[in-house]
Amino acid sequence: MTVICTLRQFIQERNLTQLKVAQDTGLSPTIIGNLSNNRFSRIDVQTAERLCKYLSCEFGDLFKIQN
Repeated sequence: MTVICTLRQFIQERNLTQLKVAQDTGLSPTIIGNLSNNRFSRIDVQTAERLCKYLSCEFGDLFKIQN
C-alpha cells in the first residue's frame, strides 16, 4: 500500500499555484512541491492540518491509500 497526496488536484481545480499555497499556509515551497509530486515518506500532522484548513477539506480528501 502507498499513501498518495491529492494536493496537485486541489491546486489545479482551484487555479492555484504551489507558491500561492505555500505563501498562504506558511509552509515551505519545498514541502508543497514534495506533497504535490508525491515525494514524501511521512506526513507531519501540523502540515496536514494547515492544508486541510486552507483547502476546506478532510484529511481523507487530501491523502488516499492506494493498493
